[in-house]
Amino acid sequence: MNTCGLAVVIFFLFASPGQGTIRQWQSFTSFSQVQDMALYGGDVWVATTGGLVRINPDSMTYQTYTNIDGLETNRIFSLCVDDRNRLWVGGRGRLVDFTNPQNPDGYLLTDRDGGYVDIYDIVSVPGGDSLWLANRLGVSLFLPSETPGDGLILDTYTRLGEIERDTPARRLALDADNVWVGTDRGLAIGNRSDVRQLKTPSNWLSYFPTQMDGSLPFDSIKGLVIKDDTVYLGTRAGMYRFDTDPDTNLVDLGMYNAPIIYNLSLEGDSVFVHSGRGSQIYYDGTFFGLPWDSMPIPNTTAAVIDNNGVIWDGNLFYGIYYLHGEYLAHYDAGGAPSNDCRRIVAAQGKIWGAFWGQGLACYENGKWHSVDSMVGLVNTLGVGPLGELWVGTWGAGVYRIMGDSMAHFDHTNSALSGPYEAPSFVVVSDIHSTGDAVWFSNLRGNEGELVAVNPYDTDQWQNYAFVGGASAEWVTSVAVGQGVVYTGTLNNGIYAVEYSGTPFYTGDDFRWKFTSSNAGIGSDMIGRLSVDGYDTLWVGTSFGLSYQALGEVFFNNVNVPDSFGPGVTALAFDGQGSLYAGSARGMAIRDIGTGTFEYLTGRNSGLVDDNISDIYYHREQDAFWISTSGGISRLSMPYALATQELDETLAYPNPYVIRYGYETVRFNFSGLSEVRIFTLSGELVREIPVTGMWDGKNADNEPVASGVYIFTLTDLDGNTGRGKILLIRE
Repeated sequence: MNTCGLAVVIFFLFASPGQGTIRQWQSFTSFSQVQDMALYGGDVWVATTGGLVRINPDSMTYQTYTNIDGLETNRIFSLCVDDRNRLWVGGRGRLVDFTNPQNPDGYLLTDRDGGYVDIYDIVSVPGGDSLWLANRLGVSLFLPSETPGDGLILDTYTRLGEIERDTPARRLALDADNVWVGTDRGLAIGNRSDVRQLKTPSNWLSYFPTQMDGSLPFDSIKGLVIKDDTVYLGTRAGMYRFDTDPDTNLVDLGMYNAPIIYNLSLEGDSVFVHSGRGSQIYYDGTFFGLPWDSMPIPNTTAAVIDNNGVIWDGNLFYGIYYLHGEYLAHYDAGGAPSNDCRRIVAAQGKIWGAFWGQGLACYENGKWHSVDSMVGLVNTLGVGPLGELWVGTWGAGVYRIMGDSMAHFDHTNSALSGPYEAPSFVVVSDIHSTGDAVWFSNLRGNEGELVAVNPYDTDQWQNYAFVGGASAEWVTSVAVGQGVVYTGTLNNGIYAVEYSGTPFYTGDDFRWKFTSSNAGIGSDMIGRLSVDGYDTLWVGTSFGLSYQALGEVFFNNVNVPDSFGPGVTALAFDGQGSLYAGSARGMAIRDIGTGTFEYLTGRNSGLVDDNISDIYYHREQDAFWISTSGGISRLSMPYALATQELDETLAYPNPYVIRYGYETVRFNFSGLSEVRIFTLSGELVREIPVTGMWDGKNADNEPVASGVYIFTLTDLDGNTGRGKILLIRE
């Protein structure tokens, strides 16, 4: 039986009491994959895999809600309005009373091992005293409470008759006596007059569609409604009526081409059928199709009718539509092109994302804009020394974008190459820029697995072959430090090239190779490479984290937090030099001063999804952009908890270590004040607003020396506070 634990409602700011810091999160998700719809408070509510969309049909305006708004997840599968006029939201491991979006009441559902239990459907018992939840393990009975946080799971039923234990339940319906459950492996019926009896599997009736109708190839139930005591089932091959008189059987209702059914819902006197051929209305034994010509693919999942009589339709891949006269019109709810973002960078005043299957997009002025005219799946991104954006693809080489101009390079006009057996299929897996070249890891490039281009003259290219030919390496990552280019491979360690400052001449190169056997890397399966400000090479492997200090041959392997990894998928460094590592299980932050890790996931932070593909540090914003398979998170850098008390004012970080020249120190006083910074001898160094940042320079913009400095603050009432800053230049 699974458990239900209370999940602390996660707001926009996340506090870390042990460290005295707070972090500010933003989430950027796609609302294109619609899962369910409901009409509540006159508004159309849409459940998507990127959160909730709330649409006012009168003004046609919308508002979105994500994990940082109290949902605690973005993968929303189900909506329910109970008889007490409460709005319930079911998602990935979450059940949320979202009646008051300003004060949601959320519950965490997990299995014995702590894994999320997704909620696919919710139905309310008449009167609203309880909710039935279709979920990943079966079906659960939830008892709401008027007191926030006091709701509880009464029981979970994981064995429904002869249906295999722990089979996911997808759809629910209630009649006067029974709960009907549509699962991935059949239909179950339980008498709910005494729910204690339902713990015994034999007290459930179970039916298997493939045994009831020989033409059905699957037992899965995709849709389930009861209208006028008649039970309707949606299957992967059309819609059926479940009859019991005189015998139990399924009656094929004759949908044209027997499409896959994604959901069934009731609207007035009709059954709405959401299928692979669009939405249809079943009324009085006849199907009436809604127009779907404006949908690229007519896979519909949900529909509602608003108070103006307008039909709203949800598409599995292409978002929200509404019936405008005789045609379906698309409703733009904003959001990213997709939730699956593979790489993210900043260039030319914009944030750029590589969205798998949806191409390249940029974020500007609060909106995402897709970039057209590209061939191939966008795979990776990099920024050149001129601020130009380089876009690597899976199969079509690279693109260079500078302002409004775009150039394309492949095997015909560059040193890039495809595999020996498909030389025109050019895959670029990673991009790194130095002042003298832009470097590409060219996966299985038969003419060279590492390629450089002159950013100032894109006619000049150079390839570097490690193996080449038919046995060319599966290269995964590239990084540069101290005049050495490092290229990671899928299962053969790291190749290093010291190119002596001449990237387009190979006669003076020195080459060597690092593996687990000759250099102690934790694994030869290399995921990501990065070089920090000390020219230390950090390596994310399939079995953890390793680093090689400057001048050393052997690697040190780092113990990462339990449950993080083992595969490391992303590496980045903040302005102080602390390491941020991503994996399929969240993010680990290694403090530069202590060497200790902090482990962040979607459960203890505002991280949009635990499956991280890239982490990018935006120096100008002093923030991280984190791309995942479930959307993008923006994390501002930690700062001291704000205070209105002068004697509690802190400088952060302290000690203030300057390694690269762009580090800053802040102050946590929330009132109005000026900060004055003095030497120990009393000489005024700098005066700045308390909301500003000190960059370690004096009023003449000259760097000051290492040492102890005094800061003072005076509030509007004349009260004064003071403190010390230890500045260390390295």
